[in-house]
Amino acid sequence: GFVFDSTPQVALSKFVSNMQSSLVPPHTEWIKLVTGAGVPQEEKKQLQVGLDYATALFFASIKNSNFDVEISRSFYDLGAGVGAVLFNEGTYEQPFDFISVPLSQLYLEGSANGEISAVFRKHKIPVRAILDTWEDARISQDILDVAKDKPEKEYEFIESTTKGKITVNKKVIDAMGNEKIVQSKEDGFIYNVICMKDKNIIVQREMTTNPW
Repeated sequence: GFVFDSTPQVALSKFVSNMQSSLVPPHTEWIKLVTGAGVPQEEKKQLQVGLDYATALFFASIKNSNFDVEISRSFYDLGAGVGAVLFNEGTYEQPFDFISVPLSQLYLEGSANGEISAVFRKHKIPVRAILDTWEDARISQDILDVAKDKPEKEYEFIESTTKGKITVNKKVIDAMGNEKIVQSKEDGFIYNVICMKDKNIIVQREMTTNPW
């Protein structure tokens, strides 16, 4: 169809404004951590002190992040189809780092029950920014040479996030009362990054939570 006036743009802007002000209003603690029904009544008060501290710490981190900007961009994408935000660990000064990923970069895989079972992102970045984007990236010498000679040259990368078994370290107390670390396999998420220039996996992470 054709658009002859600004009605769709105005409607989309109002949608974004309403979504953000209703769900995640800036400078507001829009969630509160509380004890669940399974916590004994006599323990609730003591546990709530810690949860209140965690809530305050979370929103202090949100305030010092780019969340408000990126979630607004994501709501614009949502108004047109799909909104997706990648939630990364940040720095000491900015603990959280959010990236609103447009649908043009996004590929979603559905499971048998209709849920999203895997998320893929295909995009380009300059070679100079690889280690800034993924500090644990293992880069080949050929790409390091390119980064030195032509730092602005762009390569294509595919990020994949899939469900899988991950290794988790847990502290347990043995029969003698000694503390030790044991490893177990649990449900989690596997995050990989592939450099399409040489088809190498440059990042492999096991994550307990989904970063999307």
